[in-house]
Amino acid sequence: MEQLNTEKILKDMEAIKHSLSLMAKCVDSITLDRAVDKLNDAIELVSIYTEDKDND
Repeated sequence: MEQLNTEKILKDMEAIKHSLSLMAKCVDSITLDRAVDKLNDAIELVSIYTEDKDND
């Protein structure tokens, strides 16, 4: 069950990242670019956490 929740969270984060990326391109916003970078970092951390949980 926890893995399903984590997968849903990752999908949602990817969708948000995609939307923010499109907005950043439209308005050429450094703030939105930074938000996308932070979201990428968060996605990576969730992925690492998920892999560690799977290995336990």
